[in-house]
Amino acid sequence: MYVPGKLHDVEHVLINVGTGYYIEKTAEDAKGFFKRKMDFFTKQMEKMQPALQEKHATNQAAMEMMGQKRQQLTALGESQAGSALSEQSPMLGSNSRIVRPEPKPRVRRLIN
Repeated sequence: MYVPGKLHDVEHVLINVGTGYYIEKTAEDAKGFFKRKMDFFTKQMEKMQPALQEKHATNQAAMEMMGQKRQQLTALGESQAGSALSEQSPMLGSNSRIVRPEPKPRVRRLIN
């Protein structure tokens, strides 16, 4: 949003320092303040960079390991399904399918 306006004092500015607090500084002091703030954040990012790279590498390794495990489980599941079908009785036709019966509901007797 743009609101036209005029500054009466261009030598003094208000700087938002957080949580609703403002400080009044001269334009030159404000430039120094923001320069120091930028330097601080740059140093913090440089400190965090190695840790972030390490976490990224760990994440990549975990993702690769999960992919390998998924492939192993898929292959194992397919081989077990194939062996289960090969153990069927020859009396079942090739169009037959294995159906597992529904478990019977358990009834509990209440003893008074």
